[in-house]
Amino acid sequence: MSAVIGEVSGRVIELLKIAEQLKALSPVLSGKKRQLLAERLEAELNDIQISIRKAELSALEFEKAQIQLNDEIKRLKQWHEEKAGYEEYITPAGGATYRRKHHGSERGSGHHLCATCFENDKKSVLQPIPGEGVVQFKCHQCGTPVMMETLRGFVEFQVPEWER
Repeated sequence: MSAVIGEVSGRVIELLKIAEQLKALSPVLSGKKRQLLAERLEAELNDIQISIRKAELSALEFEKAQIQLNDEIKRLKQWHEEKAGYEEYITPAGGATYRRKHHGSERGSGHHLCATCFENDKKSVLQPIPGEGVVQFKCHQCGTPVMMETLRGFVEFQVPEWER
């Protein structure tokens, strides 16, 4: 931005010099010389106009980027405030999730958040998926499956090491 302003300032000085030349020489200038200086002055004015438009466009793009960054900062601040209300939870089947902290005798909502997304500053509620012998949830943002618990009455089947 400062480079554009410096360029415009330099061109304005050049225009002032051309205008001074025209003013000082106007009674003695021939039509051809006057025409050349006028064309040079017009070209400089057009270049300055283009530089000003570029500077305005750059300022608008900068303002837009600044607004987006401020929105992102606001979103992250809100998320970190909300994030403080969650704690890591290890499911009975050994899966890791985050859930709301307990407040006295009152329990928070029963949803679980994906640990992977949570650590990446995203809130993604785990959704149940069908499975045999286990209650399993899945994150639909990153695809991480989480085993919540083994169902009673199902015998875990282990394949012998030599068959793996």
